[in-house]
Amino acid sequence: MRLGLWRVGAFGLLVVLLAGCGTAEPANQWQNVGPANAQINTLASDPHIRGIIFAGGSDGTTYLARGDKSGVFVTSVQSPGHGPVNIIFPNPYTEGAVYAGTAGGFYASSDYGNKYTARNSGLPAEASVTAITTGADATTLFISVAGKGFYTSADGGKSWKAVVPSTATASLPANAVVQALLWDGASKAFYAAVSGAGTGVYVSHDVGASWIKDGDGLPPKTDAYALLQLTSGGSTSSGPTLYVGSSLGVYARMSGATAWKALNTGLPTGTVYSLATYFATPGLLYAGTGQTVYASTDGGQHWDKVADGLAHAIPAIVVVPGQNTPTVTFVAAGQIARYPAVAGSSGGILSTLLLVVIVGAAAWFVLARYRIVPSLPKVWRRLTRRGES
Repeated sequence: MRLGLWRVGAFGLLVVLLAGCGTAEPANQWQNVGPANAQINTLASDPHIRGIIFAGGSDGTTYLARGDKSGVFVTSVQSPGHGPVNIIFPNPYTEGAVYAGTAGGFYASSDYGNKYTARNSGLPAEASVTAITTGADATTLFISVAGKGFYTSADGGKSWKAVVPSTATASLPANAVVQALLWDGASKAFYAAVSGAGTGVYVSHDVGASWIKDGDGLPPKTDAYALLQLTSGGSTSSGPTLYVGSSLGVYARMSGATAWKALNTGLPTGTVYSLATYFATPGLLYAGTGQTVYASTDGGQHWDKVADGLAHAIPAIVVVPGQNTPTVTFVAAGQIARYPAVAGSSGGILSTLLLVVIVGAAAWFVLARYRIVPSLPKVWRRLTRRGES
């Protein structure tokens, strides 16, 4: 069997095209990891055990996953059951202690989120808990209740009492929505990210009895959604840096500074709903925008898109150490997605080979139709004749 040089060239081009088809990167680089039929609102990673991730859904169901291994989310043995779950907060001082703030109150787990029990003594009926943080020790908790102000607990949430404002003007605006709380141990201050009425960042130096707007450098009417602190590797060489995700992007205030500064180089214009970091990597930041996720390795001075394939607002991000990569990113976009995907999760090499065979057979048929290459039956007959001889 002889083929002209032009036919050999055509065949070689076909092989190259097929090879490219088999190795082309998929448009969606995020892997959906479920849980099936759930609407996920919030995520959190455990600060004590590598890779454990907690998730909360709109129907009050909570979930667990080992993100550095399978990344498969399973339902808690005993979920809060009052939805939606607005926030999940692992206690940074106590291993196994995890709290869930829901539309139906406060719930606590002492076994890494397997079983949650209600702890609402002292809270108003059907308290919608929107933000949780610890104070100076493991048993001091601080929460925001939508439309009802702030409550504190000195016994790990077993009982609560309202934080009474010191003056009528010392509390947050009545219709303010507290999206996040952060305790700064160095300054002994609480920070609140607020949207709606009285937008912006507020600070309290007396455990929530009074609040002042901490908005120097933030544009007026900027909604604040997320708070995060880097103790090292921030936008300056030394000292902690406080970050806020807002309706106008990311702003930061360096240690000792009095004003916020925009850090949006590389970010799209619009809202940043969530912020995350991995404590073992100084300067690493993730920002969840209205469409996808961006990452920075220099404390927010420059941002790059993590991967293509998302088209949803990202209300939550967690970062865990991966088995084959430095970090694995999980995001809540209704369902939970991860990047990078688990090897073989999309069919792996078998699906690639199958695609090559199907496309290759179709392409060969077309080329044979125009006599550029011999038809497959002719090739088969010639091969069998050689075998017989």
